Amino acid sequence: MEQQTRRGLSAFVEVSKAWDQLAGESANPNFFLRSDWLSATAKHLCEDHQLHTSCVYLDNKLVAAGFFKVESGVASFVGESYADYCDIPVSNTLDEETAAKAIQRVLEGLEATCNTKLRIQLNRIPTASTALSLFRSNLTRYRCIDKYSVPAPFMSAEQFEDNLRKKSMRRLENKLRRAGELKLETHHTPAQLLQNLERFYELHIARWDGTDTPSVFNDPKVRQFYNDTLCDIAGRAEGCVRLTCLSLNDNVIAAHLGFLYGGRYMYYKPAFDQTLSEFSPGKVLLKATIEDADNNDAATFDFGIGDESYKFRFTDRIQHAHDIVLTRSAVSRVVEEARSIAKRILGRGHAQEAIAKLLNPKPAA
Repeated sequence: MEQQTRRGLSAFVEVSKAWDQLAGESANPNFFLRSDWLSATAKHLCEDHQLHTSCVYLDNKLVAAGFFKVESGVASFVGESYADYCDIPVSNTLDEETAAKAIQRVLEGLEATCNTKLRIQLNRIPTASTALSLFRSNLTRYRCIDKYSVPAPFMSAEQFEDNLRKKSMRRLENKLRRAGELKLETHHTPAQLLQNLERFYELHIARWDGTDTPSVFNDPKVRQFYNDTLCDIAGRAEGCVRLTCLSLNDNVIAAHLGFLYGGRYMYYKPAFDQTLSEFSPGKVLLKATIEDADNNDAATFDFGIGDESYKFRFTDRIQHAHDIVLTRSAVSRVVEEARSIAKRILGRGHAQEAIAKLLNPKPAA
């Protein structure tokens, strides 16, 4: 078993073909593990010196790998800010013991290259991840501390027809049709995307304006990242990027940006005109995306991370995306577990204060 860790974006680009093959045969193939998505994320949103690609080979074949950002002593996944799922892909041809050794070597190589003690914080790992299962099984030298998990509902193709036949869905669509000329279009070519993404951004910004979670598209740098990345991927993989637009009297009133990859339809970022909420354009748009998934023979409709109530009206199937910390130090493990408990009980700010007092008590008077 051979391990290699190299710095910079060019190192990841060089192994991108092998990465895509590995990600495709892992237990958790998904759009956010595509090398072109990750490369673009790194190019637009990371500094080159922060990037590290750690690869493990067996008989000259890539069998485990991680693409990391290291900043201020913290190692994390590249792309976690804009991805619903991240992972260390592991070949499904390995037995459990060999797979555990491979992911351990991935992290050991990362730490050796950085030549410093790292806090390894890995977020958005799906329940189905082989790496997550191995870290939790204590088969590696790293100990896994669960920090947080968020539901990620999904439905299988068998549920598509039942949901599309719901009277409430048809009733809402008919109500909107009575208000004017209704048109549905799904754009997937680079030219179509460039022509329609700006309106999608406008709707998304307006939808989340004044809330605790304003739209990421307020940032011109983020909009440029999506423009460049989505058009590039759409040119490489026909039909992978899906921008579904719902228009009323030639005005786009709702839009959804999603992905179709590996038989999984990803319900990623929906937006709709709040002034027309009485017509429920978001629900009509959701019906259109389920139809799009059905028409393209998707095996799974993934609602993505989040526990919004409307998702559970369509499915009772749930996976989770998990945030974990990995450590080899017994002291670090105790501190991390204490921090997790304190956050749940006291909240983030008070937890930090309590941990600081625990680690640095004032001397007795």
